[in-house]
Amino acid sequence: MAGPIVLIALMVLVFPPVLLGGGMVVAALLGQVFSDFADGTHPDSPWIELNR
Repeated sequence: MAGPIVLIALMVLVFPPVLLGGGMVVAALLGQVFSDFADGTHPDSPWIELNR
């Protein structure tokens, strides 16, 4: 009887922070990669100065 309760508690308390934290890490990495790519491919763009 304790097994299902433990599984439900893990699903409610552990999975959401892990998923949100992982999503934030992936979003930060993708943002950095694409920002560096844009800076490298469009060095004379006026938008780069506005982004800093």
